[in-house]
Amino acid sequence: MTLPKVRLFLLGGTITMNKGSGSGVVPMGNAEALCRAVPGLDKVAELHARTDHMIASGNLTYPHAFKLAEEIMQADKNGDMDGFV
Repeated sequence: MTLPKVRLFLLGGTITMNKGSGSGVVPMGNAEALCRAVPGLDKVAELHARTDHMIASGNLTYPHAFKLAEEIMQADKNGDMDGFV
């Protein structure tokens, strides 16, 4: 069975945070590190992970969202992905 090809765009946010050495949190790394942290994810899709930003959710702006939308539309034109996250 061929797995669907999925492009994962990482912007940062809460999902990437790990407990820091003090009382705060720090980013865990990048999109590939996030994919490795989810057991079995490689069994449901062929992931093509990409880190676009590492920013806190509260700092995400409309320009970030518009840039992401443009990148998804461009990637979709290539026709080599089955989905985007």
